[in-house]
Amino acid sequence: MERLFVCNSVVTSVLVRVGSRDDRNRCIDLIRGWQAHRLAIVRIRRFVDDDAPATLEIFSRAVHETASRDYDPDQLEAWAPDDLDPIEWAQRRAAASTWIAEVDGEVVGFTDVDAEGYIDMLFVHPEHSGRGIGTALVEHVLGIAATTSDVATVNASVTARPLFERHGFVVVREQHVARRGVLLTNFQMRREPL
Repeated sequence: MERLFVCNSVVTSVLVRVGSRDDRNRCIDLIRGWQAHRLAIVRIRRFVDDDAPATLEIFSRAVHETASRDYDPDQLEAWAPDDLDPIEWAQRRAAASTWIAEVDGEVVGFTDVDAEGYIDMLFVHPEHSGRGIGTALVEHVLGIAATTSDVATVNASVTARPLFERHGFVVVREQHVARRGVLLTNFQMRREPL
């Protein structure tokens, strides 16, 4: 199963109130140009073994860059240490029902979901955040989860919580989990029915 999503992170209709018609048209042209720049056509496809290095890089960069506003350096290092084994990573991705997001042939994000509707990982490359890629991935795995389960669950980071809330997930409880001896906060979240 492969899907294409057209994602845009800005509001598509904008009311511009400025003096002259020429000013209004210039503003509209600028907004359209910015929207076109932010528009991403996202292809969602199954993981293949060659995706392992890209997904490992995305995981590491998303944790160390995107999540750095919500977690301290010790927590980031415990969550995504520099010494992750790439072979073990590749095996884990291959064993999971992993889905890849591509833009223009480049791997820009990934997620997974199991038969019970549990989403274990969802990460987007920091250079592609805010373009609807996370939304495309969530929508894709929710569609898959709906075929085998009545509920979807996730242990969402502080950083990812707003994305899941926008898709109807609610917090069941706040958790403090230990990774390599360091406590990290996340949220057990649930969405039902699918």
